[in-house]
Amino acid sequence: MQAASGATVVVVAYRPKPGKEAELPELTREHVQLLRNEGLATERPVVAATTADGTVVEVFEWAPDGAERAHSNPVVRKLWERYADACEIVPLNQLAESSTMFASFIPIDLRRQASPTEHGLAEEDLLSRSSDAGRALLLYV
Repeated sequence: MQAASGATVVVVAYRPKPGKEAELPELTREHVQLLRNEGLATERPVVAATTADGTVVEVFEWAPDGAERAHSNPVVRKLWERYADACEIVPLNQLAESSTMFASFIPIDLRRQASPTEHGLAEEDLLSRSSDAGRALLLYV
């Protein structure tokens, strides 16, 4: 189903495979930005959350024909291979939360935590600083 503009908002649920629970939020942080970089998703803000069982729910908007074009994009296919290794995509009606009138989820912060050295701070500089040295810097996706 597409809007007159050709863009489509989708809701997808990723259930982590055993031992892969920690990988899924990071993949979600990368996902839509990668699609945007490839011209496949719009700039509409992304919403991501988890269910009580750890399933990640993501809401984003495909660009016109973005979903179709994604299937032949090697960059996207590589990310999808990582998703296939980490989770299974499940229908929303398999989520326990979907049985309630107002399905509720736990929000995921889509900002990724970067190590201070990614921002050009030398390790010895960090060690010489106060307790602030251990704080992570946050970047917005």
